[in-house]
Amino acid sequence: MEGLDLEEQLLGIARERYPEAAFTRGDMTEFYLGRHFDAVTCLFSAIGYVRTEDGLRRTIANFARHLRPGGVAVVEPWLSPDGFVPGMMPRLDVSESAGLTVARMVHTEREGDLSAIVFVHMVGYPGGIDHWEDRHLLGLFTHQQMLDAFAAAGLEVVEHDPHGLIGRGLYVARRPESDAPG
Repeated sequence: MEGLDLEEQLLGIARERYPEAAFTRGDMTEFYLGRHFDAVTCLFSAIGYVRTEDGLRRTIANFARHLRPGGVAVVEPWLSPDGFVPGMMPRLDVSESAGLTVARMVHTEREGDLSAIVFVHMVGYPGGIDHWEDRHLLGLFTHQQMLDAFAAAGLEVVEHDPHGLIGRGLYVARRPESDAPG
């Protein structure tokens, strides 16, 4: 097992939790690990962070480059342009424990072919309140754009579950057995 992320802080947490695994800092559009795997996974809609169709194609091609013949890529997409509704997720999550109150408000906006997810965080404690805002931009890709990216990378989509793990879908694509790793 090997993991990849751009954020060193997240890699640190992963290394603590799974010391037996290797973790590399890198961008999914261009990483090269020098190894081939039976499976490459990209879950929790992380593929949306590549933002553009070109980024999507480069990423899927990079996944294919890391697969052994017969290996599979499992990708959980973000929302499609038709499935994204601005303002669809305004909600407040609150948790209280041991003198702390943590709140997160979420709001969504659309910027062309991108979705903007705005998170406002607040942490209340006996000494005051801290707050900050995170803005995430994710690409909105159609089902056809996803299929085309897999095909361009030489991968065959063997299963598409429109619901997937958490309601956003799931693609399972296979590298042909006859392919030599690239």
